[in-house]
Amino acid sequence: RNLGRFRAAIAANEHALHLLERTNQKTEIGHVQQDLAATYVMLGRFNEALLLLDQAHDTFMADGRPLDAIETDLVTSYCLLQLRRFDDVLEKCRGVRMLCAEVGRQREVAEALLNEAMAHSGQQRFDLALGALTDARAIFQAEDNLVWMNRVDIERAALLQVQGQHRESLTLALRCMAEFER
Repeated sequence: RNLGRFRAAIAANEHALHLLERTNQKTEIGHVQQDLAATYVMLGRFNEALLLLDQAHDTFMADGRPLDAIETDLVTSYCLLQLRRFDDVLEKCRGVRMLCAEVGRQREVAEALLNEAMAHSGQQRFDLALGALTDARAIFQAEDNLVWMNRVDIERAALLQVQGQHRESLTLALRCMAEFER
């Protein structure tokens, strides 16, 4: 997949699924489903990815692997964003945040908040989007995670642009660009 050989990646994952199903290795089946879904995401085949992600989520939860389920749900929320299913994004992200609270994960909470912000923005609920971005950035800042802080700031720049604050948007976007280049 990372070499852009998507057909070969799909075939390899489907072969792996077949072998793992024959040996009933459920957790590994979930990981392969997740990998195959990632290929479909790269190809823009979001509905196919969602089916696999749902299956992987169920597999991970049944096997007591909530961290794997959280990662799957974050990718699911990304797919839902691409399909402009904003209410579903918000519901999925709330579930992620609740599960994160149970297992004590903050980075994933911040990622969920970032996806929530984009969903709120898509619904033109800009105050809620800004609040979610602020909360996400605070978590990433506490972890000194510059890459994710800049990802939040890029979304904030997009939000400012949509709201007609072009100068502020451009200033923030240019600062992020310089940071990414560094």
